[in-house]
Amino acid sequence: MDAKKIIIYLLALSFALVAQTSIFPAFFSNFSIPQITLMLILVWVTRKNFISQLPWIIIAGFLLDLISYTPLGTTISFFVLAAYAFSFFSRRLLVEKEKWGIVAIFFFIVIITMFHRFFLLITFFLTGDFFSSAWGPAVFFRHLSSEVTLNCLLFFLLFYLFKRKNEKVFSLKEIQ
Repeated sequence: MDAKKIIIYLLALSFALVAQTSIFPAFFSNFSIPQITLMLILVWVTRKNFISQLPWIIIAGFLLDLISYTPLGTTISFFVLAAYAFSFFSRRLLVEKEKWGIVAIFFFIVIITMFHRFFLLITFFLTGDFFSSAWGPAVFFRHLSSEVTLNCLLFFLLFYLFKRKNEKVFSLKEIQ
């Protein structure tokens, strides 16, 4: 990877981390903050492959753990599992080139967002923050639909920002 790509990755990751931990909480409810860092990782995995993006996934998870004060390794483990699953299914189903790719990616993002919430629920339960924080069972799934919608919008926005010139991915001709 050349220096230009490393700088672009670092800038994108820095923006995603700042947006997720500082900007988005000011505009969205605590329970529907879009996971821009996770969506950025999924875009990278879709664009390249899992193995080549693994160092960036670990770095992103580590930095998000540090910034958000979660137990170290929590976000890293979820990011690695989610990116591997997303890469596995997107490669096996040829999500980028098929006509039904948008629907499949939407479905994967819904599943990954639900698993992310469940993963956070388990983490907060194991660390003892489950009942002392606002992440109690009654509130946990209330804003899931807004988070899923925001995550899907972010994924497709980031996907098109990282798309190569003259590349036809999810074009209208393919869908029709």
